[in-house]
Amino acid sequence: MFELSSTLSRAIAVIALCICLGVLGAYHRLEASALRADAAVVESVETLYVSDDRTLRLMFLGYDMAAADLLWLRTVDYFGRHFTTDRRYPWLQHFVEQILRLDPQFRKVYHWAGANVLYGQRFTNETVMNSTYFYERALEAFPDDNEAAFRIGINYYVELRSEDRDVAQSYRNKGVQYLEMAANMPGAPERLRTLVVALYSRLGKNELAIQALLDLLQNTDDRTQRAGILEHLRKYEGQTDMVALTRDADAFDARWKKRLPYVSRTFYLLLDATSDAPNLDVPLATLMPDVAADFGSAIEEP
Repeated sequence: MFELSSTLSRAIAVIALCICLGVLGAYHRLEASALRADAAVVESVETLYVSDDRTLRLMFLGYDMAAADLLWLRTVDYFGRHFTTDRRYPWLQHFVEQILRLDPQFRKVYHWAGANVLYGQRFTNETVMNSTYFYERALEAFPDDNEAAFRIGINYYVELRSEDRDVAQSYRNKGVQYLEMAANMPGAPERLRTLVVALYSRLGKNELAIQALLDLLQNTDDRTQRAGILEHLRKYEGQTDMVALTRDADAFDARWKKRLPYVSRTFYLLLDATSDAPNLDVPLATLMPDVAADFGSAIEEP
């Protein structure tokens, strides 16, 4: 009886072990199948190491500006990768805020963030206000920053939307206030004053938006930023006098070739803006032939 019980116990143990191994093997096969099925998802998950300010300062031995520069490069790369894929930037504001804490005088970051938060994703009132937030931060750091004031004005006057007519009018009124502020700041280029005057006289909302977008294009070399702005520009094709804009561009081109043909167009734009030369609004075809090409016949003479 004892021998039978021992044999039976061993048999039961072997059977139980086989069952456990079978279940375990089946589990691992199912898990492997699930991982293979989700491989695309797993590969797309982005792992980020987000350092806090204290760690960054320690790593750079207190050289905050150097830390800000490195984080700036990472932020530009982060934005570019997401712009070409999902257009979601969950860490963008965190990175920008960290850069500005490390170097509050990094003026370019305020403007870059204001533009890319707006043009790098779908337009909503929330994205417009996020953009405005960074331009307002720029004004706090640089009270005479006419470009920041101008961009806030455009955001309020053109981009913010409301079904309530009174609310929409309040946005436009606030936009005009910022545009006037920008035009009257020390060092404001003549083009801002011209734009404000035109706003009161002949330009409609679409034309103002086009002027602002083209102006932003001619002042950036960031390929990703330009791509986002171009997407919005294409929405306005056929809604403005592109021929008139091209004439202004041709006039600019003639001045550039006559006075300083050996410098770049963009550099000459800075010099020309300080002169008494008229009509510097939007030299699109001259300053950016590649951008002009994207519009095709829309900017050709009839």
